[in-house]
Amino acid sequence: MGCAKSTPEEITLKKNFTETAPSSSLQSARRPRKNIFGATQTNSITDHYEILKAIGSGPLATLFYAKHIQTQEYRTLREINKMMLKDDAASLVQEVSILKDLDHPNVLKVYEAIETQRSVYISLEYISGQSLQEKVKNTGCETMLARVMLDLFSALAYLHTKGIVHCNIAPENIVQTAGEGYDVITKLVGFTAAQRMNDKQEINLKKLHYQYAAPELLKGEFDEKADIWSCGVLLYDLLVGRLPYPGKTKTGIVECILNGDLDFTNSMFTSLSYNAQDLIKNMLNADPLRRPTAIQNLMHPMLNASKYKISVSLDAIKKLRVFKVNSRAARSILAKMNFKLGKEDHEIINYFKEIDENFDGRVSKGELIEAFDRLGIDISGEVDEIMCNMDIDGNGYIDYSELKVTLTEWGEELKEKNLIRCFKVVDGKIAIDSLRIELIDIKQLDWVRFLQDCPNDGSSITMTALKNYLKSNISQ
Repeated sequence: MGCAKSTPEEITLKKNFTETAPSSSLQSARRPRKNIFGATQTNSITDHYEILKAIGSGPLATLFYAKHIQTQEYRTLREINKMMLKDDAASLVQEVSILKDLDHPNVLKVYEAIETQRSVYISLEYISGQSLQEKVKNTGCETMLARVMLDLFSALAYLHTKGIVHCNIAPENIVQTAGEGYDVITKLVGFTAAQRMNDKQEINLKKLHYQYAAPELLKGEFDEKADIWSCGVLLYDLLVGRLPYPGKTKTGIVECILNGDLDFTNSMFTSLSYNAQDLIKNMLNADPLRRPTAIQNLMHPMLNASKYKISVSLDAIKKLRVFKVNSRAARSILAKMNFKLGKEDHEIINYFKEIDENFDGRVSKGELIEAFDRLGIDISGEVDEIMCNMDIDGNGYIDYSELKVTLTEWGEELKEKNLIRCFKVVDGKIAIDSLRIELIDIKQLDWVRFLQDCPNDGSSITMTALKNYLKSNISQ
């Protein structure tokens, strides 16, 4: 889900995506209606996306490579026919709600859900690369796979901290972006079976990659340690070239999983390094309580040996210290632009991982103090102010997207072409009603102050006025 081997040519499909919807679904300068999927309702998906190419299909959904008309960004569209949902509606709602709540560089990003009369479309990050299964092809390269597992366990540590279990870790659900060496980013995708631990839904075991499923998951009782077992099977499979079970048939494999019957004696496994064998055996412990956590695995010697230590630059640290946005409305606009433009900067990703020492997918006050301290800068007396300036959603931590907002060169990004890509612009102006819909998270008092401070004619704001307003509110 959300990946392809390479960027397809822009060939528009000969398919009619226009659908007739009741007139009541038409909205004029009002908040779009949402359904149980959290989807915006529209007449046709082509009002929002240019469909370029089909890139995959399954029994429930079809994947398309598409261009978002407003931002001109390329996305993966997952089309689900509502008539085919039947008993899968609840699991789809669960999947979308989970993905919308995630913000981590190693986790697939979801942008929005759109509903037409016939289908629900989930807009996902487009990953131009390959699945791990396609890329590795049983190379048995421990160093390469150690870097993959670093990214994977970072993603899982983040998910597990948020009380989310993926439940379907398999090579097909791990994708690597195009590139070489440390420029490659490993992404966790395939969240169709993901579960919140405080709100578990029934899992259709037939849709899981059963070869990688933990014994307790097959029995219906599980927690985050089920993902750790799956990672153990995954690493064994990729390094040895086959699964760790003596059984060959589906029935035989399931019996091996339930009975803990694993093969650690074959010559391919015993030829692995001691650290690789130790990590795999720890993860494939039949007792979930004795398996390591994702965070503990990140400290394992096999992975430590392959860590690429990033030295956060003095320039980046200075930006964190001086960054300030004077109004809450301006903060919200920058966050919206950052989300819609969807850019990924390898340097910012590396900085985020370097500062996030406990791998929970967010930067705490203590971690920020430590990052400055490593460069000989004491910010203990001003850390609260720095955190306040960066913490856009006010949750007390710096999330990945918030770090991106802080380190983005807004002097370069605040151009008319980017405003056009992020907001509905007509004749050089943005309708105030349409902007209010985009910035629904702004409190009413902050919205009133924004309209007082940003020149407007009562119905619209010029791009020049908005750009000048934002620049005047940013210190960088």
